[in-house]
Amino acid sequence: MRVRIWFVILALMLCGCGGGINDVKNPAGNPAPGNEASTQPAVVNDRLEANAELTLINFFTYLNQKNYRHASEIYGGPYDQLVGYNPSLSEADIEGLLQAGCEYNGLMCLSVLKSRLVEANSTDEYIFEVEFANPDGSLFVLGPCCGASEDEMPPVSTFNVRVHCENDGVCKVLDLPPYVP
Repeated sequence: MRVRIWFVILALMLCGCGGGINDVKNPAGNPAPGNEASTQPAVVNDRLEANAELTLINFFTYLNQKNYRHASEIYGGPYDQLVGYNPSLSEADIEGLLQAGCEYNGLMCLSVLKSRLVEANSTDEYIFEVEFANPDGSLFVLGPCCGASEDEMPPVSTFNVRVHCENDGVCKVLDLPPYVP
């Protein structure tokens, strides 16, 4: 038992001595990759990216669960299409416009099955490729429309969705769900 205690103490002393990996400098005198100073912008970007994806998932989950109030709080895109479909609703009634879009106007307000970041640009806009789940959990596929054949209008199962994030971490979804006429 005493030998184990001394071994643990010795190991702790050895780990505490000398410089750690974060103290390593390259020949130019800059912190080595992996140091806090060199990765801080990446950490911030990773946090924004994660927040953007979470906002995207929450937005579509809220729509799917008919929680239009919460969805309207994180939607920052255009809604002129919804105003055109619902002229009796006020442009300021984003909650009502989203509800009408999902319940009457053909928006497919489905939950996210998968999302993958495909682009992050310098304006703090993130573009995700999103797959949606049908109510039974299967992949949603948007088929040909309006009498077109699959050759003329191939089925689509991935959709690009943009999310804009401010530096303070507040993100808004900029695109509506897929539309089926």
